[in-house]
Amino acid sequence: MFSLIKPNHLLAHEKAKESLKESVRKASKDLGRKKQQQQQHHQSSVLDSKKLALTVKEKQLKKRDEGHDNDDMKKASASLGRRRSLGGSQVELGDILANCGVKIVSVDMPPFMQIHAVDCARKTHDSLEKFTSKALALTLKKEFDGVYGPAWHCIVGTSFGSFVTHSVGGFLYFSMDQKLYVLLFKTIVQRAD
Repeated sequence: MFSLIKPNHLLAHEKAKESLKESVRKASKDLGRKKQQQQQHHQSSVLDSKKLALTVKEKQLKKRDEGHDNDDMKKASASLGRRRSLGGSQVELGDILANCGVKIVSVDMPPFMQIHAVDCARKTHDSLEKFTSKALALTLKKEFDGVYGPAWHCIVGTSFGSFVTHSVGGFLYFSMDQKLYVLLFKTIVQRAD
């Protein structure tokens, strides 16, 4: 039998999808607003975690120069190098992204950058007539190089292994639709002498 009325479970699913799309749009607008504020103040695009690491390092040097013991500072700087576990805003973000078929596998990146990466990957994946992993990887790399500075790298595929060294706050590994995996990371730019 055919009915023109949608079942309640389909309506609830569509409402959840629309809610997710709206939250991603809002996060993208917040990202745009934040980028504009940074440009107005002519600030460099140093992540908060890097600023904190620099502050801790400055305090270490100052204490060393003053001759004080700096064991507590060593503990603080050692904990900065580890990847953060999912907690606080990360859990909420993971739940939101799960609704659109994205699962975060491993992360060391601020939430607004994660949203940007997932949004860019999803739009690129959906817009390509003939999808290729290379096209998606190149698009993500160019986008992040343009917005967050050079030295971004991207690997896209269904089955690959990796071991990478990345900058603090510059690592994201996620899956889309449980079959396509994306690894996005940033390295440190060193000038040739």
